[in-house]
Amino acid sequence: MQQTCAWETVAASVGYHEALPALSDLLTRLVGQARAAAPGDAASAVFVREGKCEGGGAGEPVARLLQALARGAGCSPEVFVTLAMLLDRASAAVELTRATVEKLVASAFLVALKTHDDAYHAMSFYAAQADLPLHELLAAERAFLTAIDWDVSVDPADFARYESNLVAATRAVERRRKRCARD
Repeated sequence: MQQTCAWETVAASVGYHEALPALSDLLTRLVGQARAAAPGDAASAVFVREGKCEGGGAGEPVARLLQALARGAGCSPEVFVTLAMLLDRASAAVELTRATVEKLVASAFLVALKTHDDAYHAMSFYAAQADLPLHELLAAERAFLTAIDWDVSVDPADFARYESNLVAATRAVERRRKRCARD
């Protein structure tokens, strides 16, 4: 019997469409704290999305991407906890910037999905959801796996810590939303 993760309970109570902004908010904050990728940074180069520049906010594209992937994939909530863990792991090798965040999130999502869930769609489906050409998504996934040294292992203690942080962030977003609705 599969154990329900705490984030699944929170996400179910507020709905995934409400819970995903918490993850998007965390990613957006990380992007805001990151320095611009060095021009010669080969590890990050594959993740740069054409037409994206360092200016502007990253929040909306990340939120739309996460919602499109989640809606289309029908994935388990554990995928999003693992996504956060894998992005953190990759941050040692690849710079998370406004220009790289979308491909990084899409490739991390795919790796997390394939790690946790037994059923998933063809890669062309996810490429369409991420609004990326298939060859770019495949290259980003390979580069992402290389950046994390193909280590997709998930330590239960680390998973619990990341899950706890995501639950707290989700609840904070929900409280903010309710407060704004009252005002």
